[in-house]
Amino acid sequence: MKKVLFVCSSGGHWVQMTKIMKELDFNEFHPLIGTCSNVDSFNSINIDRLPDFNKDKIIKTVSGAFTILKYILAKKPDIAISTGAAPGIVALFFVKLRGGKTIWIDSIANTERLSLSGKMALRFCSVVLTQWPHLADGNKIQYKGRVI
Repeated sequence: MKKVLFVCSSGGHWVQMTKIMKELDFNEFHPLIGTCSNVDSFNSINIDRLPDFNKDKIIKTVSGAFTILKYILAKKPDIAISTGAAPGIVALFFVKLRGGKTIWIDSIANTERLSLSGKMALRFCSVVLTQWPHLADGNKIQYKGRVI
């Protein structure tokens, strides 16, 4: 059974991820959930707490990236899905390096252009989704609907 990692930051990223996860049948794969949010479980699935960081604090970012790398190496997900932000894109990068499939879902808050992490996702993610039809380019950036 494939391992699918759902990984995101807290706040709106977590809210969007929970809306996605509520629509899935967790009997079809082994779910792994990693987030920066202060939650312990989702539908009786334990949640792994990941460090939160952003581009503005380099030392915290490097430390957080190493923690996420150790997490990815230990859990060995086959597929990773993220709604953002920095911890999510770092996790997707490491999953991709391991040969996994990766899906980036840019936040609905990004109405005029992709987020910085979304632009990074274009370089290596298997699928990059926007929640705004006018941001899709019909090629690398796809629109399949909105989460919220």
